[in-house]
Amino acid sequence: MVMIGFAQTGVGLCAQVILQWDPVAGPDIAGYRLFVRRTGQPCEDAHHVRRGALPSCLIQLSANTQQYDMVVKAFDRTGNESGDSNEVIFQAASRGLSLL
Repeated sequence: MVMIGFAQTGVGLCAQVILQWDPVAGPDIAGYRLFVRRTGQPCEDAHHVRRGALPSCLIQLSANTQQYDMVVKAFDRTGNESGDSNEVIFQAASRGLSLL
């Protein structure tokens, strides 16, 4: 998974982040789930923030100098999930936004 773009919106309070990943091949793949957590939180605290059939998404994150870890999982028609994708770390900084 890679971040392919970002845009800061509002008055520095929100960042729009575009994520894209390689699609998973297979006849039973129904879609993808994106999970986000603040860096340092346990993996169990990751929140499911987006579900869709396309291998990309646009999300909004707080741009308050927080750092976020994100992973994607594919799921099939019966609800079985794949393992985690590679993890992407997003840092909102006082002087802009960066991908770590």
